[in-house]
Order: sequence, then C-alpha cells, then structure tokens
Amino acid sequence: MKEYPFLTFEEQLNLFEKRGLKIKNRERALERISNINYYKLKEFAEPFATICEKTNDIKYENISFEGIVLRFYTDKNLRMYLLDAMEKVEVSLKTKIGYVLGKSTGEAGYLKFNNWCNKEEYCRHYLRDQQEEFKKRITNYLTSRQTMAISAFLKENKNRDIPIWMAMELLTFGDLIKMYELMSNKLRKEVASFYGLESKTFEKYLKNLKLIRNFSAHNGKIIDIKFKTIPPLKKDWIDLLDSEKNGIAITIFILKDLIYKINPNYGFGNIQSVLNKYINNKDIKAQSLGFNNKNVTKNFLFK
Repeated sequence: MKEYPFLTFEEQLNLFEKRGLKIKNRERALERISNINYYKLKEFAEPFATICEKTNDIKYENISFEGIVLRFYTDKNLRMYLLDAMEKVEVSLKTKIGYVLGKSTGEAGYLKFNNWCNKEEYCRHYLRDQQEEFKKRITNYLTSRQTMAISAFLKENKNRDIPIWMAMELLTFGDLIKMYELMSNKLRKEVASFYGLESKTFEKYLKNLKLIRNFSAHNGKIIDIKFKTIPPLKKDWIDLLDSEKNGIAITIFILKDLIYKINPNYGFGNIQSVLNKYINNKDIKAQSLGFNNKNVTKNFLFK
C-alpha cells in the first residue's frame, strides 16, 4: 500500500521541483503552497504530467510552478465572473417563465402541470409524478428561503397558493430548466423568442450553463473542461473556436449571446481581463480554452 507521509511546505515544494516544475521565486512559491493545498496545485499541473511506466513516477514538462499558480487563479476568477454573468441569465429566465406561465394559466395554474406541460411528449403518469415532486420542492423552499413578499402574502392568505411570479423567486436554475423542458411547444417558443433563439437551441444553451454553474459552485476545474455534448453553434462562432469546439470558450460565447439580449450594455471586462492575462498573446493557450487563436478574446469576442 502506498504511503502518504507528512511533508512540510518546503518538502512539498521540493517534490514539485524534483518532478520537473521550475521555480522562479522560491520565497513567493512557499507563500503560495502554504495557502493553496498541494493536491489542488497538483490537479492544475495534471495536463503537463507524464507517468513513467516502469517507476510510476510523475514528470512535469513545459510548465513552471508559477504557471500552475496562474492556472489556479485563472480558473478561480473565471468561475467567479461566469457565475456572476449566469445570475443575470437566471434572473431573466425566472421573469420570462413567470410572465409566460402567469399569462397562460393564471396566478396558481402553474401547480397543475396539465395546464402548461407538453402532453404529447410526456405521459400523464410522468407529468403527475413531476407535479407532485414540484409541489414538494415548493413546500420545502417555503420553509427555508421565503422572500419578504412571500412572507407578507402568506400572512394575509394562509390557505392560498403563492402566485407564480412569487414562486419563481424560490426556484433554482435547475428547477427553471426542468420547467422549460416540460413546457408545451407553444410556451417554449414564447420564452425562447425573448432571446432570439429556437426553443431546442435555447434549452441546450441553458443545460450547458447549468453544467458549468454546477462545476463552478462546487469549485470544480473548468479551464480544462471538454464537453461531451456540444450545443448548436452560431455561424459567426465557428471560425472563432478551435477545431475541437468543445472547450469552455463555448460557454463564454453562449453567455455573451444571452446576456447581450438581456442587457446590451453589460460589461465583460473582468472575464476578458482574466482570459487575456492567462493567454498572454500565445495561440496555444487560447486554444487550450477552446478559442481559435490569441486574438479572439482581444478583438472579436468582446467588441
């Protein structure tokens, strides 16, 4: 059984160095490794690691300790700024779904899935189960995350279901996507039209955002992500993406497209700054994120 002995911060740094990581500023590196877990740094070094078949030893190539730290902070800051942008999409989606369903079914008709779900796509037994599960979630949310408006409403209306425009504020991003997935084709099209998209494309965009949101919320690494399912790509994105077209760049393009429909004046400066600092005028770094070249984030993506 392999042993994992205690190592001082100095010894952890020595181990990285022994495995091929060049250290430009040892004092600064010690400060970093004393505040960022060794295994977290090792995770960000993984794409540059090779394993010797005979000895099982790890060897790092074409990366420095400082480069690993830069990857860590790039990922951390990118997650933070993407989450902020995704919140704008979530707030907008809550408003749009609440508006469309409220107009179609009334203030409490959303609790009867037969009123608004796609009965041709889903059988009544499935929709009944989904309805009951949804009601349970609403009940649970009412005990854990009431807004001031909901509290005031329930105080005055003890035995009355909360209106959909209040209920929307309780729902998670995942709840919203599930609702959209269940909607009738007519209602799906109406919601998607606010964003200038076809309903199936819009759903796939939302699911891509949900995946990255979940990764980001749980401190998952996103700069090396390679999507197995690729959402539809707009024609003007094709030449701006790398040949694989499966990196985090796709999510950034999706966010930009949706947010500019919500707020054309939204600033992507923080995201652009993080990307350009990491790419540092190197095509290979831009391509590692899914962009075609170093100029995309400087000249095209955020113009």
